[in-house]
Amino acid sequence: LRDEILYESEHDKLTGLYNKGKFLTRLAKEYPLLRSVGIFNIDVNYLKQTNDLWGHEAGDKLLVKAADSIRRVTSDTVHGYRLGGDEYLMIACNCTEEDVGKLQARWERALEEVNQAGDGIPCILAVGTAFGQAPYDFAGLMKLADERMYEDKRRKKKPGEEIR
Repeated sequence: LRDEILYESEHDKLTGLYNKGKFLTRLAKEYPLLRSVGIFNIDVNYLKQTNDLWGHEAGDKLLVKAADSIRRVTSDTVHGYRLGGDEYLMIACNCTEEDVGKLQARWERALEEVNQAGDGIPCILAVGTAFGQAPYDFAGLMKLADERMYEDKRRKKKPGEEIR
């Protein structure tokens, strides 16, 4: 009930993706029933630096670009969420492990297209994926996707840069 109070709408106002409340509802009711699941944990790199250097309006543009790249690959079986701040999540329902790789490639192409918009603010995202077949440990898969996202973040940062 508390989540329902916190999340009046099921969509995030800035990005148009589903919000954390919608994710929590599906996590309780739908996701445990899937035959298989692909999890994509996505985080925006350089948001703080962008906000500090060019202002929060530029930071908001990064958040919208990240969401746009995700929206371009969502469907009835691929759900996109903004969990808060610069944290995003995609859930692929009843997919194969091969589908996860293909979806990641499609999403990366969508991100390239979004970045070609020409506003001069590159959106660099870190992603970690995990795949499981029923019966799976959703929390364990989320943790694995998070660990892999931080590995990707480290690969994309320059030497000496803080990992956030």
